[in-house]
Amino acid sequence: FSQLVSVANRWALRNVHDGHGLIVVDYIQRVRLNRASESKTVEIGEIVKGLKDLARNLHVPVATGSQFRKRSASDKGPRTRDDLRDSKAIEDESDKVIIIGEDELRLVKHRRGPTGRVGVKFNRQFTRFEELEDEGIQEEEDEGIQEEEETESWHR
Repeated sequence: FSQLVSVANRWALRNVHDGHGLIVVDYIQRVRLNRASESKTVEIGEIVKGLKDLARNLHVPVATGSQFRKRSASDKGPRTRDDLRDSKAIEDESDKVIIIGEDELRLVKHRRGPTGRVGVKFNRQFTRFEELEDEGIQEEEDEGIQEEEETESWHR
C-alpha cells in the first residue's frame, strides 16, 4: 500500500492541476498492506480508508474496482452492494458505488445525490460503454442509498 501511495503522490505532483485528475486502483482486493492484518475484511477496510485519505490529501477522486462475492444457485436478480466482496468497509467509506453490467450502469450508492441506472451497450470492438439513446438516467429509490455529508467536503 505504501508503494501505491508513493507512486500516487509523485504522479499528482507532476500531473494534477487545480484538482483535475483521477487515480484508478484495479482492483482493491489485490492491494496489500505492509504489515499483517487480522483478516482480509479488516485489511480491505484499512486500505479503503487509506484511499479516501489519499483522495483528500491530493484533492483528486480515487476510483477502484472490486470483486463480487460468489453467489449461490438460488441468488437471482441484479447484483447489489451486498454482493461486493468485503462490502461493509467498501460501502461505509465510499461516496459512490457503481455496479457495471453489460446492459446498464447502476449507481447504487451516492452520498450526495440520487441513485439510479443508465442503460448502456458494451461495444466490444472499442472496449467501451455507449449510452442507449432516449434512455437517460432512471432513478431508483429502493436500491440506492443517499447520505448527508457528515464531514467537510473533499470531493470536487
